[in-house]
Amino acid sequence: MDDRKEGWIRRGVRGLGKGMEPADDDVSEIARKKRRFKVIVVFGIVMSLVAFLVSISISSGGIIPVSEALASLVSSIQKGGENLDPVENYIYYSRLPRAIAAVAVGAGLAIAGCMFQAIIRNPLVDPYIMGVSSGAGVAAIAVIAFDFTFFGLFS
Repeated sequence: MDDRKEGWIRRGVRGLGKGMEPADDDVSEIARKKRRFKVIVVFGIVMSLVAFLVSISISSGGIIPVSEALASLVSSIQKGGENLDPVENYIYYSRLPRAIAAVAVGAGLAIAGCMFQAIIRNPLVDPYIMGVSSGAGVAAIAVIAFDFTFFGLFS
């Protein structure tokens, strides 16, 4: 395989002109990877914000339109949690903590997964490799069997 065909395979089908010859672009592979990383990060942030807004507006207590939920959230934060109407009170004291906890837990799990992948050097790593799942099971059984409480959190 000559170098021209190998470069075409590496670059992909993008930029094919007449005669089906690959186009010479001045964008390096590092610049493409940086651009792709930026797109992925922006997409992840946007999707996280959408999930946050959906979790604020939809729960087992009912559905509040996103615009009303967002307005109530902003209003309750501006009021500092004082003198809230029922919708603001519900969002501020019930839905907001759950949504923030969900974002924090998701970020923690993402960081833990990234650390596992870096330590094991395997993109398909799972918690069973290092015994994390077994350790969590032992901790759960210990909490249940010995009635362990940590400031009332596990009771």
